[in-house]
Amino acid sequence: MSVSWCKSYLLPASLLLSLCLSLIGCINQEPDSVSWRLQTQATKESIDYQGLLELADNVSKMSSGRLQLEIIPSDEVAAGPDIYTAVQERRIEMGNGWPNWWSGQHPAWALMNAGPFDFMNLDASMMFFLAGDGTKLANNLSSPDGIMWRPAWWPGMEFGLISKDPITGLDDLRNKKSALVRVCPAKC
Repeated sequence: MSVSWCKSYLLPASLLLSLCLSLIGCINQEPDSVSWRLQTQATKESIDYQGLLELADNVSKMSSGRLQLEIIPSDEVAAGPDIYTAVQERRIEMGNGWPNWWSGQHPAWALMNAGPFDFMNLDASMMFFLAGDGTKLANNLSSPDGIMWRPAWWPGMEFGLISKDPITGLDDLRNKKSALVRVCPAKC
């Protein structure tokens, strides 16, 4: 072997050996795990809360346990309009609630619900947030408070109807009286 051959391969070989030796220390280390608390407006009995529990289970499985979500039902840490403030103050890492509740933080939050745009279903509402600039507008409101806002699902709680008789189609609504009441939840 010539000396020049040794010199030309010695540096790369020693760098490769150093890299391999430095990675040996990573083999037996457990990955860091992160736990986030998610406060929801939903009660423990609701289908929305049960859906969040399923989400938390799926996130844990998909992350091999590295990301754990603790789902907190309504009123345990924060209630209704206070969910936003709880995220802002870092009492919880994530919040799930109705944007109109936060119109006390800024009146423009009232525009982030279905009513003003006549979005009477999930598809129309999500078009505003995901295909239009709705998410960008919401983050213009939340980012000064250190909050990143993302649309979730739309349970349509402000458009619910109750009846003492089953309603399975439009014919069942004939001769029924109904009233939709609008309130400003930020003042609740």
